[in-house]
Amino acid sequence: MRLRAAFEWLLAAFVGLVALFLGIQGLSRSRWRLDTGQHFRRTGEPEDEDDDRAFARAPFLSESSRERLLYFLPAERPLEPREAPEMLEHTRAIRYEARVRLLVTDVDAVAVRIQEFAASVGGYTIDADVSSGTCSPSGRITVAVPAAQLSAFLDQLASFPGVRAVEERSLRGQDVTGEVIDVEARLRAARTAEQRYLSLVERAERVQDVLRVEEELRRIRAEIERLESQQRFLQERVSFAVVTVALRSARSLGQRVESAFRAGWDRGIGVMVDLANLGGRLAALGSVIVPAGVVLVAFLRWFVSRLVMERQGVSSDRISEQPRD
Repeated sequence: MRLRAAFEWLLAAFVGLVALFLGIQGLSRSRWRLDTGQHFRRTGEPEDEDDDRAFARAPFLSESSRERLLYFLPAERPLEPREAPEMLEHTRAIRYEARVRLLVTDVDAVAVRIQEFAASVGGYTIDADVSSGTCSPSGRITVAVPAAQLSAFLDQLASFPGVRAVEERSLRGQDVTGEVIDVEARLRAARTAEQRYLSLVERAERVQDVLRVEEELRRIRAEIERLESQQRFLQERVSFAVVTVALRSARSLGQRVESAFRAGWDRGIGVMVDLANLGGRLAALGSVIVPAGVVLVAFLRWFVSRLVMERQGVSSDRISEQPRD
C-alpha cells in the first residue's frame, strides 16, 4: 500500500511538473500556439508560413526543437512585393512656360521664321515686337505651341537659318491639377443640381413653385456656363505651352557703323524735311499776316492821332473860357 501511494504521488508530481513546464512555455510564446504538430501560427490569424518560420527561430526554443520545426516547413520563398492598394489617380495638369534668348544675324528673318514654325505645329503668335531700324536690332516673340511639341520646338530653334547661338534657355512648369479637379467637381455638382431642379419642375403643381424653380435653374445654368468657360481656359493653358524668344543682333562692327550712319542720315533728312514743311507753313501764314499787320498799324496810327487831336481841342476850349483881368 505504501509503495502504491508513493508511486501515485510521484506520478502526480511528474504530471504537475509537465503541466507547469507547458504553461511556462505557452506564456513565453505569447500568442503562438501549436496547430497540427507541423505548423505554428498566431491565434486568430490565418496560417502563414512566414509566421511559422519566424516562430521556429524564436529564442526560447532549443536547437533540436528548432531543427525539427524547420524540417517540416517548406523551403523559403523569395519575397514578393506587396500589392499597392487601388487608388484613383488624376492625370497631372502642368502648364509649361519656356524662355529662350538667341543671337542672330537677321532679326527680321528669324522673327518671321519663328512665327511660321509655331503656326506649322498647331500654335499661334501671342505677341511680336521687333526693332530692326536701330544700331542694335532686337526683338521679342511670344508664341503658344502644343505642349506635346514643346521639346521639338525648342530644339528646332537653334537650327534656324541666321541663328548664331542659343544664349539662354529655361523651362518652368506650374502644376494646376488642383484647379482642374476643383472646377470639375463644382461642374459635376452644378449639373447634378440642374437635373434635380428639372425633376422638380415636372412635379411642381403651383405656378409660384414653377417660377421659383425656373429662376433657380437660370442661376445654376449661368454657373455651369461660367465653370465650363473656366474649364476650357484651364485646358487651353495645359494643352499649350508659352514660349518667349528674345532676339539679339550679332552684326559685325562694320555693319553696325554702316547701320548707324544710315540711321543718322535718315534722321537728318527727316529733320530737313520737317524744317522745309515748317518754312512753307510760315510763308503761307505770312501772306495773310503781313497785310493784316499793315491794316492794324494804320488803324492804330489813325486812332492815336484822333485821340491826340481831341485832347488838344478840349485844352484850347478851357483856355478861352478863362476870365480876363
